[in-house]
Amino acid sequence: MDEEGSYAPLAQVLGRGEKTRVRWFRNGLNGSPEALTDSDGVVKWAQQWPARLWGRERHEVLKDAHGVMQNLRFQGQYLDRETGLHYNLFRYYDPDCGRFTQPDPASLEGGINLYAYAPNPLGRIDPLGLVAEPNEGNAPQHGGTGQGNRMNVF
Repeated sequence: MDEEGSYAPLAQVLGRGEKTRVRWFRNGLNGSPEALTDSDGVVKWAQQWPARLWGRERHEVLKDAHGVMQNLRFQGQYLDRETGLHYNLFRYYDPDCGRFTQPDPASLEGGINLYAYAPNPLGRIDPLGLVAEPNEGNAPQHGGTGQGNRMNVF
């Protein structure tokens, strides 16, 4: 479940009926997950910060023996644990070098750098792997306070 009008994750819903469990994401200023908590607020997964600018996490922290593997990374990206690449629907992103591994499907219409992600991974996102767009989150570079654009859950 994503925030409305965004690719930033809001919650992870597991199971059905009486066995339904909801886990809540805490995201950074660029909409990337920083932690995942259960309904009691207990951290089940976290990313050791500071992460590297272009998306490679330094270290995942699993908080219990039943550690939650959470694969969401930059907005719209899903971690492929076998390759270490991030899947973006139209192509794969390599966080070690901050570039896509395939050329832009739009060819030169997408710009002269066919493998570029976004020029600023904190202020811009490329959730589909097609075009960088402004991160309309609450980050300070967009006029926000940096306090987050979160939903309070009680």
